[in-house]
Amino acid sequence: MSDERPVFARWRFSNAGMLGNKLLIFELFEAKYWRLKQGMPVFPSPRDCEAVDWSRMYRVRVNGRWFGEKKYSFFTLPQIAAVAERMLESQEVILIEV
Repeated sequence: MSDERPVFARWRFSNAGMLGNKLLIFELFEAKYWRLKQGMPVFPSPRDCEAVDWSRMYRVRVNGRWFGEKKYSFFTLPQIAAVAERMLESQEVILIEV
């Protein structure tokens, strides 16, 4: 998937899967590269969370697909680490296609 935005961080887990034969790749992109407008499907909603520090939020791509409930979902680093931990523990990767 081509993307002109620079990758902030990339985590690669080669032992994701019962036999260690699956590759799990997390790519993080800083939120500042998206121009969010009124009415866009964004998580967390700027309307609901006025105190969001967008300089510490990241959009996540897992194995080439955007991760999250809404089309534009942003997470903090601790939230991303918790998602990665759950995926590695459950041995399956569940992605929501947007």
